Amino acid sequence: MAFRPSIPPGSSARPPAINLPPLTLALLGVEDRALTFAEVRGVLDPLLDYVERRALPTTSGDLDLRTDDGLDRTLEALARSGVVRQFAEGLEPVYGIRPERHLEAAFYRNAAVHFFINRAITELILARAAEGPSPRLPDEAWEQALRLRDLLKFDFFFARKQAFSGEIRAELALLDPDWEQRPAEPESARELLASAHPHIAHAVLRPFFEAYEIVAERLTAKDPEQPIDDKAFLAECVGVARQYVLQKRIRSPESISRELFGSALRLAANRDLLEPGRPDLRARRLAFAEEVRAEVRRIEVVRDLVLAEAEPEAGSR
Repeated sequence: MAFRPSIPPGSSARPPAINLPPLTLALLGVEDRALTFAEVRGVLDPLLDYVERRALPTTSGDLDLRTDDGLDRTLEALARSGVVRQFAEGLEPVYGIRPERHLEAAFYRNAAVHFFINRAITELILARAAEGPSPRLPDEAWEQALRLRDLLKFDFFFARKQAFSGEIRAELALLDPDWEQRPAEPESARELLASAHPHIAHAVLRPFFEAYEIVAERLTAKDPEQPIDDKAFLAECVGVARQYVLQKRIRSPESISRELFGSALRLAANRDLLEPGRPDLRARRLAFAEEVRAEVRRIEVVRDLVLAEAEPEAGSR
């Protein structure tokens, strides 16, 4: 599986020669909140733990983000590049992604986002199971994993179903080796999700599902007896997304993406939702929109966990 990263046109930023994906993923996960050094450490370390448990590849010569010196130099490099704002005129320095440089931070993160997609899917599986009622978690997990795999198949390359099943089972086993014996009650899934550090579904998948939601929403507004003009439709989606970002109806500027809208439109075509005059087309478009909306709601559940964990605490570095 692989996501095609992109950098905003006209950007002058270039990635410093350091391991940026984990740090930018962690900082993007707290949205526009600025963090103290200790708070950065608090959101970064669980992500580094995950990288180590999964034995994910790292770049040779990377600064060691495990050390305070390495993290300090990494934050300074991001501040010099203008991606991170460092504010040091209060009680202690705080760090956060500059709003106008959000897309460049996302570019650094996207260089490795494919390593985290299965973990993000696993968190959404647990968020769905926590809604209840549901069958035993193993059955629910596999059904949800396949459904999310299908939703995202035009933006990520996934392993074949048998291998993909093994990957998702391995992700769940990282959270709880006995997950298959867990009771079917929603509370059990909520507990497992709450303890699933790090939480990354919102930082990895929000741009995709927000873009898909816009496409699905605009499809429901179209006359099912009339053909869709792809070029005009995508332009409309861009305009609506820009409006929604200004209104804070969607949270991620990355969602304003013709590439992501195009993927969603291909998904809609794959589900026979574009050809006019098809049986029950309006109802099926509405069902598609609700399916995507449900994933956006689950992403919000994960986001809320992260922001609650990032609440400022007494003390400093």
